[in-house]
Amino acid sequence: MPDFSDLNQTIGTTNRFVPLAQQRGWTVEAGSRGQTDRYSWDVTVYRSLVRDQLLQYTVSPDVPASTFNANRTVLQGVELGASADVWHDIVGKGDKFTVSQLWNFSDFRFDNDPVYGNNRIAGVPRHVLRTTLAYSRHQRLRVAGTIDWVPTGAYVDYANTQKVPAYVLFGVQASYELEGRARGVTLFLDARNLSNRRYISDVSTVADLRTATNTALYYPGNGRAVYAGVKYKF
Repeated sequence: MPDFSDLNQTIGTTNRFVPLAQQRGWTVEAGSRGQTDRYSWDVTVYRSLVRDQLLQYTVSPDVPASTFNANRTVLQGVELGASADVWHDIVGKGDKFTVSQLWNFSDFRFDNDPVYGNNRIAGVPRHVLRTTLAYSRHQRLRVAGTIDWVPTGAYVDYANTQKVPAYVLFGVQASYELEGRARGVTLFLDARNLSNRRYISDVSTVADLRTATNTALYYPGNGRAVYAGVKYKF
């Protein structure tokens, strides 16, 4: 359902009412969730057929209106989470080494659109993956290394003329829950983008990049950052 900001858009130098339609669609979804002694998984497969999907993009710098109805679109993909305890009792009894994987596959596209054909919907990367390698002991100590990987960036425009560059980010997380009188207190550390990689984290989509002059489109991702602190649970 379009909200007030979608319906009351700035076109030229004036605000105008834009008669947007309500988006409608049908979705089919199937999934599985389970756990065994050392393995767990959560997987969902879905497909949505949508009419009048509300999309945000800039036509040109002279047309600030930003929300439009697509004709027909197809949104389909996979959401997968899997984890395996690959090694137990490494240093002492009660510790383990775990490998976890998250994968989002998004195949979002137009369906025989009169302008964009079967092009992909801009702003949505096709694959997003996170791999976590974690060591934990007695549920109090946890140290994990993370790898965030976007192997193919999202399209910047609906004409599909340019993609955002791929990137890989490395991080480390650690936490320790204190005992005794300090029970409930957890010390934590979260270090992100350790290689200080320059990357594009998001985009403002446009209709066609070839005609979108003097338009700011790219949002830079955060550089190397380290967060440390204390959490108290009661």
